Amino acid sequence: MKKLLIVLVGVDGAGKTTHSFWLHNVLRTRFSTSLIHDELPPLISLVMQRRGSSGGYGHYDERGQKVNNKTLRGILHVFLYAFNEILLLIRILKALKNCDIIILDRWFPDSLASITYSRKGYMRLIMKILNILSKSIGIIVNIQNVQVLIILLKVDPIIAHLRRPEHSLTRQKVVSTFIEYFSRIVAKKNRWIFNAIDTTNKSVQEVHLMILKALLKTINWR
Repeated sequence: MKKLLIVLVGVDGAGKTTHSFWLHNVLRTRFSTSLIHDELPPLISLVMQRRGSSGGYGHYDERGQKVNNKTLRGILHVFLYAFNEILLLIRILKALKNCDIIILDRWFPDSLASITYSRKGYMRLIMKILNILSKSIGIIVNIQNVQVLIILLKVDPIIAHLRRPEHSLTRQKVVSTFIEYFSRIVAKKNRWIFNAIDTTNKSVQEVHLMILKALLKTINWR
Protein backbone atom coordinates (compact mmCIF):
# COMPACT_ATOMS: atom_id res chain seq x y z
CA MET A 1 0.00 0.00 0.00
CA LYS A 2 1.25 3.46 -0.88
CA LYS A 3 2.05 5.51 2.18
CA LEU A 4 -0.56 8.13 3.02
CA LEU A 5 -0.43 11.59 4.55
CA ILE A 6 -3.85 12.69 5.78
CA VAL A 7 -4.07 16.39 6.55
CA LEU A 8 -6.97 17.97 8.41
CA VAL A 9 -7.14 21.71 7.81
CA GLY A 10 -9.66 24.30 8.90
CA VAL A 11 -10.18 27.37 11.01
CA ASP A 12 -9.67 27.14 14.78
CA GLY A 13 -12.87 25.61 16.16
CA ALA A 14 -13.59 23.46 13.11
CA GLY A 15 -12.81 20.27 15.03
CA LYS A 16 -9.41 19.32 13.60
CA THR A 17 -8.03 18.02 16.90
CA THR A 18 -11.20 16.11 17.81
CA HIS A 19 -11.49 14.37 14.45
CA SER A 20 -7.75 13.71 14.06
CA PHE A 21 -7.62 11.88 17.42
CA TRP A 22 -10.67 9.82 16.45
CA LEU A 23 -9.22 9.01 13.03
CA HIS A 24 -5.93 7.97 14.56
CA ASN A 25 -7.69 5.60 16.97
CA VAL A 26 -9.67 4.05 14.11
CA LEU A 27 -6.77 3.56 11.70
CA ARG A 28 -4.14 2.36 14.14
CA THR A 29 -6.13 -0.85 14.72
CA ARG A 30 -5.32 -1.87 11.15
CA PHE A 31 -2.40 0.24 9.97
CA SER A 32 0.87 1.56 11.36
CA THR A 33 -0.27 5.11 12.07
CA SER A 34 1.20 8.25 13.59
CA LEU A 35 -0.57 11.46 14.68
CA ILE A 36 1.34 14.73 14.44
CA HIS A 37 0.06 18.03 15.79
CA ASP A 38 1.45 21.12 14.06
CA GLU A 39 2.29 23.72 16.67
CA LEU A 40 4.96 26.35 17.10
CA PRO A 41 7.99 25.27 19.13
CA PRO A 42 8.30 27.20 22.44
CA LEU A 43 11.32 29.22 21.29
CA ILE A 44 9.67 30.39 18.04
CA SER A 45 6.43 31.11 19.89
CA LEU A 46 8.33 33.21 22.44
CA VAL A 47 10.09 35.23 19.72
CA MET A 48 6.81 35.91 17.92
CA GLN A 49 5.10 37.09 21.10
CA ARG A 50 7.83 39.59 21.96
CA ARG A 51 7.31 43.22 21.06
CA GLY A 52 10.26 45.10 19.74
CA SER A 53 10.92 48.66 20.81
CA SER A 54 10.06 51.54 18.52
CA GLY A 55 13.26 53.39 19.30
CA GLY A 56 16.77 53.05 17.92
CA TYR A 57 18.16 53.93 14.56
CA GLY A 58 16.18 51.33 12.62
CA HIS A 59 17.38 49.38 9.61
CA TYR A 60 17.69 50.17 5.92
CA ASP A 61 16.81 48.15 2.83
CA GLU A 62 18.93 47.76 -0.31
CA ARG A 63 17.62 51.09 -1.64
CA GLY A 64 18.74 52.94 1.46
CA GLN A 65 15.20 53.50 2.69
CA LYS A 66 14.51 53.15 6.37
CA VAL A 67 12.54 50.09 7.43
CA ASN A 68 10.84 50.43 10.78
CA ASN A 69 10.91 47.74 13.45
CA LYS A 70 7.26 46.90 12.94
CA THR A 71 7.93 45.97 9.32
CA LEU A 72 10.95 43.91 10.30
CA ARG A 73 8.94 42.04 12.93
CA GLY A 74 6.26 41.29 10.36
CA ILE A 75 8.78 39.85 7.91
CA LEU A 76 10.44 37.89 10.73
CA HIS A 77 7.11 36.39 11.77
CA VAL A 78 6.34 35.25 8.22
CA PHE A 79 9.72 33.55 7.89
CA LEU A 80 9.43 31.96 11.35
CA TYR A 81 6.14 30.39 10.31
CA ALA A 82 7.82 29.09 7.15
CA PHE A 83 10.78 27.74 9.16
CA ASN A 84 8.37 25.94 11.48
CA GLU A 85 6.79 24.21 8.48
CA ILE A 86 10.25 22.96 7.45
CA LEU A 87 10.70 21.53 10.95
CA LEU A 88 7.28 19.92 10.65
CA LEU A 89 8.23 18.34 7.31
CA ILE A 90 11.29 16.79 8.96
CA ARG A 91 9.02 15.29 11.64
CA ILE A 92 6.74 13.90 8.92
CA LEU A 93 9.62 12.31 7.02
CA LYS A 94 10.94 10.69 10.21
CA ALA A 95 7.49 9.30 11.00
CA LEU A 96 7.10 7.91 7.46
CA LYS A 97 10.10 5.64 8.03
CA ASN A 98 8.12 3.64 10.58
CA CYS A 99 4.47 4.28 9.66
CA ASP A 100 2.18 3.69 6.69
CA ILE A 101 -0.21 6.53 7.52
CA ILE A 102 0.51 9.96 9.00
CA ILE A 103 -2.36 12.08 10.29
CA LEU A 104 -1.57 15.76 10.50
CA ASP A 105 -3.61 18.25 12.54
CA ARG A 106 -2.94 21.58 10.77
CA TRP A 107 -0.49 22.23 7.96
CA PHE A 108 1.12 25.16 6.17
CA PRO A 109 -2.14 26.41 4.55
CA ASP A 110 -3.49 26.93 8.09
CA SER A 111 -0.32 28.67 9.27
CA LEU A 112 -0.08 30.96 6.25
CA ALA A 113 -3.78 31.83 6.51
CA SER A 114 -3.27 32.87 10.13
CA ILE A 115 -0.22 34.98 9.33
CA THR A 116 -2.09 36.55 6.39
CA TYR A 117 -4.67 37.90 8.82
CA SER A 118 -2.29 38.93 11.60
CA ARG A 119 0.30 40.44 9.26
CA LYS A 120 -1.69 42.39 6.70
CA GLY A 121 0.38 43.88 3.92
CA TYR A 122 2.61 40.85 3.39
CA MET A 123 0.43 39.01 0.89
CA ARG A 124 3.04 39.02 -1.87
CA LEU A 125 5.69 37.57 0.44
CA ILE A 126 3.24 35.01 1.83
CA MET A 127 2.26 33.85 -1.67
CA LYS A 128 5.93 33.42 -2.60
CA ILE A 129 6.51 31.32 0.51
CA LEU A 130 3.35 29.33 -0.23
CA ASN A 131 4.65 28.50 -3.71
CA ILE A 132 8.11 27.57 -2.40
CA LEU A 133 6.70 25.34 0.35
CA SER A 134 4.17 23.77 -2.01
CA LYS A 135 6.79 22.91 -4.64
CA SER A 136 9.39 21.70 -2.13
CA ILE A 137 6.97 19.54 -0.14
CA GLY A 138 5.40 18.25 -3.35
CA ILE A 139 8.76 17.08 -4.69
CA ILE A 140 9.73 15.44 -1.40
CA VAL A 141 6.48 13.52 -0.88
CA ASN A 142 6.56 12.32 -4.50
CA ILE A 143 10.09 11.02 -4.03
CA GLN A 144 8.93 9.26 -0.85
CA ASN A 145 5.99 7.75 -2.80
CA VAL A 146 3.42 9.33 -0.47
CA GLN A 147 -0.21 10.04 -1.37
CA VAL A 148 -1.53 13.24 0.19
CA LEU A 149 -5.17 13.66 1.18
CA ILE A 150 -6.24 17.11 2.35
CA ILE A 151 -9.54 17.21 4.22
CA LEU A 152 -10.90 20.72 4.76
CA LEU A 153 -13.26 20.91 7.72
CA LYS A 154 -15.55 23.81 6.94
CA VAL A 155 -17.66 25.41 9.64
CA ASP A 156 -19.77 28.53 9.96
CA PRO A 157 -17.41 31.29 11.26
CA ILE A 158 -20.00 32.21 13.90
CA ILE A 159 -19.89 28.68 15.32
CA ALA A 160 -16.09 28.69 15.16
CA HIS A 161 -16.08 32.00 17.05
CA LEU A 162 -18.40 30.59 19.74
CA ARG A 163 -16.12 27.57 20.14
CA ARG A 164 -12.97 29.70 20.20
CA PRO A 165 -14.06 33.09 21.57
CA GLU A 166 -10.45 34.25 21.89
CA HIS A 167 -10.56 34.74 18.10
CA SER A 168 -12.77 37.50 16.75
CA LEU A 169 -15.58 36.74 14.32
CA THR A 170 -13.81 38.82 11.67
CA ARG A 171 -10.64 36.82 12.14
CA GLN A 172 -12.50 33.53 11.81
CA LYS A 173 -14.17 34.66 8.58
CA VAL A 174 -10.95 35.88 6.97
CA VAL A 175 -8.77 32.95 8.06
CA SER A 176 -11.41 30.42 7.00
CA THR A 177 -11.50 31.91 3.50
CA PHE A 178 -7.72 31.91 3.13
CA ILE A 179 -7.34 28.35 4.44
CA GLU A 180 -9.68 27.05 1.76
CA TYR A 181 -8.02 29.19 -0.90
CA PHE A 182 -4.48 28.09 0.00
CA SER A 183 -5.50 24.43 0.41
CA ARG A 184 -7.12 24.27 -3.00
CA ILE A 185 -4.08 25.90 -4.62
CA VAL A 186 -1.52 23.48 -3.18
CA ALA A 187 -3.75 20.45 -3.83
CA LYS A 188 -4.25 21.41 -7.47
CA LYS A 189 -0.58 22.22 -8.10
CA ASN A 190 0.65 18.96 -6.61
CA ARG A 191 -2.27 16.78 -7.77
CA TRP A 192 -3.12 15.90 -4.20
CA ILE A 193 -6.59 14.68 -3.28
CA PHE A 194 -8.77 17.41 -1.80
CA ASN A 195 -12.07 17.00 0.03
CA ALA A 196 -14.11 19.74 1.66
CA ILE A 197 -16.50 18.66 4.42
CA ASP A 198 -19.06 21.09 5.77
CA THR A 199 -19.38 20.30 9.49
CA THR A 200 -21.95 23.02 10.21
CA ASN A 201 -25.08 21.62 11.87
CA LYS A 202 -23.71 18.08 11.65
CA SER A 203 -23.12 15.71 14.53
CA VAL A 204 -19.67 14.34 15.30
CA GLN A 205 -20.79 10.93 14.04
CA GLU A 206 -21.97 12.41 10.73
CA VAL A 207 -18.61 14.13 10.23
CA HIS A 208 -16.80 10.89 11.04
CA LEU A 209 -18.79 9.08 8.37
CA MET A 210 -17.97 11.77 5.79
CA ILE A 211 -14.25 11.53 6.64
CA LEU A 212 -14.37 7.74 6.22
CA LYS A 213 -16.04 8.12 2.83
CA ALA A 214 -13.24 10.44 1.74
CA LEU A 215 -10.70 7.87 2.93
CA LEU A 216 -12.38 4.98 1.14
CA LYS A 217 -11.76 6.78 -2.13
CA THR A 218 -8.07 7.07 -1.31
CA ILE A 219 -6.94 3.97 0.57
CA ASN A 220 -6.71 0.55 -1.03
CA TRP A 221 -8.30 -1.41 1.82
CA ARG A 222 -7.06 -4.99 2.12
